[in-house]
Amino acid sequence: MIVDCCLTPDSLEDARTNLSSCVAVPIDVFRATSTIITALFNGCRSVFPALSVNEAQEVRDRCPAGAVIIAGERNGLKIPGFDLGNSPLEFTPSLVLGKSIILITSNGTRAVRLGVLARAVLVAGFLNAGSVAKRICELGLGCVIICAGTRGHPCVEDAVCAGLITHYCALNHPRIRPTARAKFCMDLYRRTGMNPRRIIGISRNASYLRKLGYERDVHYCLQVDEIPIVPVVTDGLIII
Repeated sequence: MIVDCCLTPDSLEDARTNLSSCVAVPIDVFRATSTIITALFNGCRSVFPALSVNEAQEVRDRCPAGAVIIAGERNGLKIPGFDLGNSPLEFTPSLVLGKSIILITSNGTRAVRLGVLARAVLVAGFLNAGSVAKRICELGLGCVIICAGTRGHPCVEDAVCAGLITHYCALNHPRIRPTARAKFCMDLYRRTGMNPRRIIGISRNASYLRKLGYERDVHYCLQVDEIPIVPVVTDGLIII
């Protein structure tokens, strides 16, 4: 079973496995996929990953009043007029329980949407890395991990998370064949001493979020295996 890692969505065309016959695993540690995992764990019904502000607003306008929450960010900050931003700590049970969420982010929602041609799409972060890796091994298909990156460039937190998932897969499946890119990510993870919090000092996105006042988000998103759920994409919606 091949495990490949795309360090940016644009490198997906170089994937070593055919997307239509494998599992896609989008990752955006800071913060989209961490937010999606948290919102679903806290009781939201579904998350729609929008590609633009206009699309998010159009979907909201087609939904019954009060049934949806529209959330998102641009440059890390809440979009004016939206209900929530992209901080996972905002998506509390009291706000999201029973609601559907429309989410637009700078990088992460695009990575999720790019996976829709795959046999299955599993939304991942550090928060649920072990659960996602277990599901990958159960499915027994090839896997392409899609790192959201930042504006078309790789970012260390996504690559390290991809490495952790590859590491877990290698431990749990006897026939895992990581590509060179997956081995690179796995090596990055192991260089942290298997402690992702060590990337805080070298992650540009972590530094940027801390400057914006989101230091709690940084520490929250780097927790490993805190949320034992595997969000999947079904009919364009992310659900548990």
